[in-house]
Amino acid sequence: MSFYTIPPSLSFAHRTAEFCEDVAERAGVSLSSVRLYLPTRRSIRTMQEAFLDRTGGQARLLPLMQSIGDADIEEGFFHEGADFADIKPAISPMRRQMVLAKLLEKAWIGEHYNTAQAFALARELGRFIDQIHTEGLSINDLESVLQNKDFARHWQMTVTFLQLLLGQLWPDYLAEQGYIDPGLHRRLRIEALTRQFQNNPPKAPVIIAGSTGSIPATRNLIKTVGACDHGHIILPGLDTVMGEREWIEVADGHPQLLLKKLLGVCRIDRTAVTVLQDRQEASPRVFLMSEMMRPAATTEKWQRLSDVRERDRVEQGLSGVYIAACPNDDDEAHVIALALADIAADPQKKKTGILITPDRTIARRVKAILHKWDIDVDDSAGNSLLSSTLGQAAMASVQALNDTDIRAVHLLAFLKNSLRGSQDTKVVKHLEADLFRGLKRGGWFQDYKGRSQPCDPLLDDLDRLFTPLMQLIGGTHALKDWITAHLQVLECWAATGDREGAERLWRGEAGEAMAAALINLQGQSDIAGSLTQHDYITLLHDMLAQETYNRRYGTHPRIRILGQIEARMCHADRVILAGLNEGTWPPDTGFDTWMSRGMRADFGLPSLGQKMTLAAHDFAIGFCATEVVMTRSLRSGGQPTIMARWLERLETVLHAAKIDPHILHKKSQEWLDLADYMRGFGLEQMAMDRPQPCPPLEHRPRRFSVTEIEKWVRDPYWIYAKRVLGLRKLDGLQRDINAADRGEMIHKVMEKFTTAYPHKLDNQAQQKMMNIAAEVFDEYRDQGVAMGLLWPRFEKIARWIIEYEQKWRKDTQHITSEAKGELSFDAGGATVTLSGKADRIERRTDGTTAIIDYKTGGAPTAAGVAQGLFSQLPLEAWMLAYGAFDGINGNDNDIMLHYWSLSGKDDGGEAKIAQGAKGADTNVLMEEAEAGLKALVTHFMNEDAPYLASPDPRITMNSDYNDFAHLERMAEWSVVEGEAEE
Repeated sequence: MSFYTIPPSLSFAHRTAEFCEDVAERAGVSLSSVRLYLPTRRSIRTMQEAFLDRTGGQARLLPLMQSIGDADIEEGFFHEGADFADIKPAISPMRRQMVLAKLLEKAWIGEHYNTAQAFALARELGRFIDQIHTEGLSINDLESVLQNKDFARHWQMTVTFLQLLLGQLWPDYLAEQGYIDPGLHRRLRIEALTRQFQNNPPKAPVIIAGSTGSIPATRNLIKTVGACDHGHIILPGLDTVMGEREWIEVADGHPQLLLKKLLGVCRIDRTAVTVLQDRQEASPRVFLMSEMMRPAATTEKWQRLSDVRERDRVEQGLSGVYIAACPNDDDEAHVIALALADIAADPQKKKTGILITPDRTIARRVKAILHKWDIDVDDSAGNSLLSSTLGQAAMASVQALNDTDIRAVHLLAFLKNSLRGSQDTKVVKHLEADLFRGLKRGGWFQDYKGRSQPCDPLLDDLDRLFTPLMQLIGGTHALKDWITAHLQVLECWAATGDREGAERLWRGEAGEAMAAALINLQGQSDIAGSLTQHDYITLLHDMLAQETYNRRYGTHPRIRILGQIEARMCHADRVILAGLNEGTWPPDTGFDTWMSRGMRADFGLPSLGQKMTLAAHDFAIGFCATEVVMTRSLRSGGQPTIMARWLERLETVLHAAKIDPHILHKKSQEWLDLADYMRGFGLEQMAMDRPQPCPPLEHRPRRFSVTEIEKWVRDPYWIYAKRVLGLRKLDGLQRDINAADRGEMIHKVMEKFTTAYPHKLDNQAQQKMMNIAAEVFDEYRDQGVAMGLLWPRFEKIARWIIEYEQKWRKDTQHITSEAKGELSFDAGGATVTLSGKADRIERRTDGTTAIIDYKTGGAPTAAGVAQGLFSQLPLEAWMLAYGAFDGINGNDNDIMLHYWSLSGKDDGGEAKIAQGAKGADTNVLMEEAEAGLKALVTHFMNEDAPYLASPDPRITMNSDYNDFAHLERMAEWSVVEGEAEE
């Protein structure tokens, strides 16, 4: 048998290309007569590049290269060398997922799961089915699993269901449709190819390279080809350094386990495998890797690493090895990007670099950072259609409307998408600002007309644009009808004056991939049944999340991002292994939705730990690169992480050899420092002082409302931001009712009620109040959930008000609601005007005047009033005493201040008299409020007085009610050393 291995320190693809040429020459055939089987389709491209590199880019006839899909069913791509005519076609994964989802809904999950969950379960079930076929098992064997052991009741129920679904319903459907499962299709094709080689041994060289034989059918194919005269097997990274005892102890989680199983099936001794390298001695890096991965049962041999000779080998193996332990995910991405940018900046343009990681989040972040630096890199995993510009437009367009109203977030995302056709961006801004900022309102486009004149023509256009989808929303329709209507909207939206929408949308890599995906989806209309809008959105989202596309050109020629399997074939001057945390790389073995670990073992499925074995193998190959940078984040998503076990083993080996592991961090520390430098623009980072702007005197405000005074006392910066800078908070898109809205609603009801009853109440008063409330609340009818909660609380408020006012109004002479007033006074050398709007001022029969403030929360405390934190009522009393409210006379001897708390809690309301500390009366409160206000104005009429942000943390405004809290940057300066004590 001809079995070979290429050490991981060498370029697998280039050495394989050289081997193919040598084999063809020895066999006396042309290179194109050689058949080469590889693990993945993407590795075929790597091999093509390796062959071209050997000719300096000159055209040549290459071997027939095909993929056996060793690790991924979709990677299988071989069509010559065997008769596949009797093998039924494989059902498409999308079609299978849809059929299984429907079977799951009908046979098992019923109403307990929604459509999205059914699709997710169906996807997992499809993978489980393929695992069964891949391992050559039968679903009928499940009965023996239950007989052998007692399992939890829910597992027994699951197995019984699987026997029904996979033993009867699913096979019957496949037989009726003439399909088989993809996993079975792959296995049958590999088995057919195996029989072909058994019955007709090849006359020209056949080479299988890069496969670990992780599935039984591939192992049998490798065994058959290896036994042929012209068959050659090239194993990736077989460890020829470890001793025989270590080889015997190789078990789950060790990078050599799959190769050990493969050699066992092929009955090949490890020493019979030829090493394809120029020198026979293993490189120091390979030696170090083998020591790191030493089986646990033999780790006592690490004690010898402190010997001079062994220590020297370890030190030599460390040459070119770096570790970057980054504080967080963002730092890790920046370090990786800098390491790759360093390769891109090579003046000779020869150095190459690859990033290998199973973490797609890291890959996306690195791509984004490099793109910002005008370096676009090829990512072997492709780009998600869902995150593409076209994918985002497709999703936003179908999510823009629901049964009753417009979803502003999705509509605006659709209208602002760069693929849009002729669209006036100014009108879109009007649409957002005038119609969609603020409380959510119901209705479709025509219901919004008349509210903003600049938007009316656009609303008419949008009504025509979305008509195909609007005709379907609210009902159930066939999948093809949804897709047809959806395409009409997209193509009409993308059309310009000189180009049709279809021409603009379905071009380029993303456009072509999207068109193919929609055609595939439309082909499943016969099984999709009738779908609601939500069902269609779920189906579309699920499809786009799984589909990817690759850029054909424009990427950097010397930098790539690779997954672990295709990285086996590649070689680069700098290899970056990223995401080396437990749970990422190595991955969390997780759990099987459909079987427990014990059931999987009894049934014959590979253990979930096989993922760990594959991950360890791919890490070991990457680690043996000439220069390797291993990165991890100390915290991910704000949570602490655990170092990958392989890095812990490396540190243990270094400690055993009496080598300080920190030497591996020196190079990466330069990248960390540079990343900090670039993000900080080269400035020394320091804690920021709290904002304390000092605007010129002429820009300082001289008009205030009584409600602003309370905020001024608590947070002078609030006054600066609002009155000096003129800032205002942008209202949320179609937001829900908040506390301010609830207060405004109740104030409106009270204003209308007191206007209708300015004197005594009659027997119809409570009903009148409820009728008024119904009218006011009707303006907020689109806030169904919030109003459903608020109305019962208001009923309690109304009962309390009527009961309380029946007694209160016996002494009421006249009521004025929402009374407005202004008072000018001199302070700090300037004339200042104070304005106010009192909720209620009434003349009492005893000659006194009452000022009542409605509170929809709790009433202020006496201490807070005494401190000047709640100065609204005392200031309104002061204004009233000086005749600031037109038509209402008052004096400083007969004014009483009252808080009515209308919260809807307990009895519904509570009345309290406003008083200061130790029961201070209104006169004292008025004097203190006047003195405090004038002192406040005088202080800030000094040009050197800063508008300090939250000077006293004990009385600062709640950030939920402070529109400018983010500008104050409290998180930056509130923890400055010593400030807490100050």
